[in-house]
Amino acid sequence: MRTFVSFAICFSFLLVNPLQSQVVPFVELEGFPPVTSGFPPPGVAFLPPGVGEGLQNGPKIDGNMDGHTEGIRTVAFSPDGKRVVTGGGSAVRIWDAESGKVLQKLRGHKLAVMSVTFSPDGKKVVTGSYDKTARIWNAESGQELKTLTGHTWAVYSAAFSPDGKKVVTGSNDKTVRIWDAASGRELKKLEGGIGNVVSVAFSPDGKKVLAGCDRTARIWDVESGKELIKLKGHTCTVESAAFSFDGKKVVTTGNNDKVAIIWDAESGMELRVLEGHAGPVYSAAFSPDGKKVVTGSWDKTARIWDAESGKTLVLLTGHTFWVQSVAFSPDGKKVVTGSYDKTARIWDLSMMEEK
Repeated sequence: MRTFVSFAICFSFLLVNPLQSQVVPFVELEGFPPVTSGFPPPGVAFLPPGVGEGLQNGPKIDGNMDGHTEGIRTVAFSPDGKRVVTGGGSAVRIWDAESGKVLQKLRGHKLAVMSVTFSPDGKKVVTGSYDKTARIWNAESGQELKTLTGHTWAVYSAAFSPDGKKVVTGSNDKTVRIWDAASGRELKKLEGGIGNVVSVAFSPDGKKVLAGCDRTARIWDVESGKELIKLKGHTCTVESAAFSFDGKKVVTTGNNDKVAIIWDAESGMELRVLEGHAGPVYSAAFSPDGKKVVTGSWDKTARIWDAESGKTLVLLTGHTFWVQSVAFSPDGKKVVTGSYDKTARIWDLSMMEEK
């Protein structure tokens, strides 16, 4: 297996190269295990726009920068955009998004972590794991606050409600469950012919739940548990499903069908198919203004798309293994990508508007 950095996480800050319609490294911060004799810590590499991925020595980075030793499956920004949380293997790390410094390590899961996300106020993190549990953590102290138990198979996805009072989880036990975040008590179970659940999310108003399961995505009413919409169009397993920030649209990815699809969340109508990746598409997310979509793929790239036209705007290259997870920053100016090359990268898209 080829890796970009062994036993490391790498945060890359990048700028758009207007001539190539791609994004190239501008500043790259690498995190390694604690420094030992004869192995100096890495520095900051300053690369002018248009230059490739070679590194140059720079200022010393202080602090403990030890990172992931397994592929990164899941990434997310904090609500203020100042931190990034990553999950790889059974490890969860919270990072300073500016410096790349490890701020906190969340220890407790016994098997692979499949999902990470911050609470709306940024004070907590919820994780879902192959150990059949979801866990709620204090993002500042790293203390485990609650363990959500009840699923009988891997918990592939977990997310907070917009008010932070509930958590939704999805599992390979073919159920979606809603929990009270304060007590850890299960409030509702959605099941019945929905297949393995790989991705879940609350709508921005908290009244609906979205789940990607088998080859469909489904939307339920939280209060009644009634299924409202079934989104059918993918020919392979739906790997991810996400609402736009206004709740009017949904974007899904279909793994081996190599596409992402944008849907009308009310009617279930297919609006746009995003085609261009050379392999399975594992993750997708809307920008905060809903005008763009970012996707991550087996082809080692992430793409930024125009959500209206379906055209590729920017190609993000640099990962050396597949890109499993992607997310926009809250201001829409950056994207974070997580890859099985054991790195996460932050990309600066601020020059896109100048092209």
